[in-house]
Amino acid sequence: MNHQRLGSEEAGVRAIIARDFTAGLMNNTKWAELANCLQDLPLKYRFKWVDVENAKEVQTFRSVPPRFFDSSPFGPFLTLSIEWLEIDPQVRVPRGVLQEPAIEDRTAEVAHRLTSISVPYFHDGHKLRIVGHVRKT
Repeated sequence: MNHQRLGSEEAGVRAIIARDFTAGLMNNTKWAELANCLQDLPLKYRFKWVDVENAKEVQTFRSVPPRFFDSSPFGPFLTLSIEWLEIDPQVRVPRGVLQEPAIEDRTAEVAHRLTSISVPYFHDGHKLRIVGHVRKT
């Protein structure tokens, strides 16, 4: 990775945060703890980055210490750039070819895991949302 490009990208993200946001609620360590805490669950996630207009769904992500996440299909990105992460705790469980998948609700388990590592979250419908940066209103 080109360090000059990375420095420029990080500076751009920091400028957006300074202009559009009032507070940061997560840091690199907390994001890494979150990724490690949830890595064994087959959940769906949506990320909203501070420098991208629309949220994007990812199937998996992992922490690449000290400052990155790696996701499919978007590749590596700065944890600093995460405005929020939404977790869908509804897991589809296959039941055979002729039956619709069963829906398994993992909300209590995910909430317990987030609480155990002191990650603040709130319910947004049936999804759980972790806010990285608070947008100015």
